[in-house]
Amino acid sequence: MKIKNAYKTRRLSVLPKIFKFAMRPYHEWQNLAPAGALMATLAVLVLSLGSRFLIKDRSPR
Repeated sequence: MKIKNAYKTRRLSVLPKIFKFAMRPYHEWQNLAPAGALMATLAVLVLSLGSRFLIKDRSPR
């Protein structure tokens, strides 16, 4: 049985959704959009660095 990875088969459109969120007429939503973009960026950074450290620890020296 082959498991299909959703992230490899379709595009993740987080940043365009945050941009649309920021363009709404509500001031509270406009204030939350940069925080959402920052959280998405930090999540990618943490996952990237975490995977590098895991791979580095498991690789033969």
